[in-house]
Amino acid sequence: MSSHRLILVPARRRVRRSETPPPAYSEYDMQEGSQLVPFEQPVRGTLELEYHAPDIPPEPTAPGPRCQSTFCYRTATGTSHYCRKHKCSAAGCVGRREKGRGRRYCTVHECFWRGCYGAKSGLSNYCDQHTCQLEGCYEPSPEEWYRYCNVHTCRVQRCAGKREPPSKYCSKHRCHATSCSRAFSKSSEFCADHRCEVDRCGAARRDGSNLCTRHECAVEDCGGRRFEKSQFCGAHKCVTKGCPEVQIEGFRHCARHKCRSCERPCILESGFCRRHKCREPRCTQARASGSTWCLRHVCQWDGCAEPAFQRDGYCGDHTCSTGDCTEGVVRIENAVGLRCHNHTCAQQNCLEEISRVAYCARHECPRRTCPKSRFWGDKSDETEHEGCRNHTCARETCYAPTMRNRIFCEQHICSYAAGCMLPRALNLACCEGHRCNQDSCRDPCIPNSLFCNIHVCAWEAGCLRGRGGPDQNYCESHTCTQQNCHQKCKGSHGLCSVHACRWSATCVNAPLTSGEYCHLHSCVKNGCTRASLVEGSLCRHHACSWNSSICLKPRWKRSSYCEDHTCGEMGCGFSRVPGGSYCSDHSCQASKSCTGQAEIGSDYCIEHKCGRPNCRLKSVGGTRFCKNHKSLYHPIGAHELTSLQR
Repeated sequence: MSSHRLILVPARRRVRRSETPPPAYSEYDMQEGSQLVPFEQPVRGTLELEYHAPDIPPEPTAPGPRCQSTFCYRTATGTSHYCRKHKCSAAGCVGRREKGRGRRYCTVHECFWRGCYGAKSGLSNYCDQHTCQLEGCYEPSPEEWYRYCNVHTCRVQRCAGKREPPSKYCSKHRCHATSCSRAFSKSSEFCADHRCEVDRCGAARRDGSNLCTRHECAVEDCGGRRFEKSQFCGAHKCVTKGCPEVQIEGFRHCARHKCRSCERPCILESGFCRRHKCREPRCTQARASGSTWCLRHVCQWDGCAEPAFQRDGYCGDHTCSTGDCTEGVVRIENAVGLRCHNHTCAQQNCLEEISRVAYCARHECPRRTCPKSRFWGDKSDETEHEGCRNHTCARETCYAPTMRNRIFCEQHICSYAAGCMLPRALNLACCEGHRCNQDSCRDPCIPNSLFCNIHVCAWEAGCLRGRGGPDQNYCESHTCTQQNCHQKCKGSHGLCSVHACRWSATCVNAPLTSGEYCHLHSCVKNGCTRASLVEGSLCRHHACSWNSSICLKPRWKRSSYCEDHTCGEMGCGFSRVPGGSYCSDHSCQASKSCTGQAEIGSDYCIEHKCGRPNCRLKSVGGTRFCKNHKSLYHPIGAHELTSLQR
């Protein structure tokens, strides 16, 4: 609740006095025309102020005393020397009104308040609005719209309330304490002697205390001031910084901040002090007996008090030394290993590190991912084994490791490329079933064939048959059919590329006796053995040489082109231009669309050549003449055409 309430009081208004006298007539005089009596002068002149309507003669009026106000010609009323407009409005007063618009009283009866034109009230020199409203008091109010005078108005600035005796303040600004007449202090309802002594607190004090209920210590019979954000004073609050709880009786800390094992303060978020808390910074547990670490952070090795690398783990001396493993080391009767059970060789009484799966490099089977030991026989032959029982060659007196998915080693397994589980035959590189069918050959055959790499057909497509003879590289089907020729055939069978038709790589026909091409690919011209352009056609020397497309027609006379593609000019053997009938030398050069024959000695046909004899230039402008002879052209007019028709 605010201690001061601002009351808007308008400022004093200065009245500007009129600089000129009021007019002789007013609207009021116009309406009360019957009461107007003009002043009678001995000589009537232009200043005579007699009121009458236009075009109507004035009526005679009774004479009487004139108003004593300057420039006023009205009749005075009653016993006064002034008219109704200038006479004081107070009952029984004959004095003149004060000058100014809106003023109705004389100096004796007008309110003394500056700018107020109201009538005085009773024995007061001021009107009802500006006189103290208390009965029997006639003093003026100190400000506009105040209801009481300075003696009876509240002393608080801008407060218009009534004082409450014996206090000098109103009910809103007086101290709310019983029998206190002082004003309340700022931002409170009580004075300085009755409000709480805490800054910005406006509550009342408790009896016998300088503090209110909110700021007094909650401990019984304690009048101390509470700490911020706590209900207790400094003598009863926990000494831990930021803790608002009350102390345990006989201690300086609360139950939350006192060590569970002693009377010292505990560490934040822990129930123990520094002497009884685990040394791990983030751990809140108590220390184990005989150690500075708790049960979860002390080494789990019996009799070791060193800190563990991780929770429920081991210290550096008792942690496995392999990689990031955190397990404990292995212990045997008379020694302690450096690794855990998972990283120590599975061989009895061996503390070496495992190589791959379960055993060390000395005891493990060389086969990858095999968990068995290679010492599986008698003690007398343990050093001769190179693998476990399952990965040792099945041949007697052989201790070499087996091949993958086989029971024999590399020296005793059949070398058949597709894979064979049988052992090799005596003095052979394979078993009897995969031996090459060629006599006296000891090599294994290739997959899906009865012959080895040396005696199988060398055909690129993969022929599995044997070669035709000792001097042949191919079988009988893929050898040239020409007698005494051992080259491979051109196709899947037949002649080789030397003895077959050379027209294409796919033709396997026999060539003609007098040439290198067969009857389908030889020129059809009698006596010509050259290759034809296509099957059953002429060769390149006897067919038309037209460039736009392949023309298989025979050449015409002495030309290199057929009759359809040779220039139409007699004796010319050049080819026609595309879409025309003549070659480029005998065609009209006027435009590409013109197919006419050029005139002798000119590059243009008769339609595009100048009409002047012996002129070789092109006609221009829609005329029959060139640009040099265009002046010879005379168009025929309509009148000339009519005369010619007659």
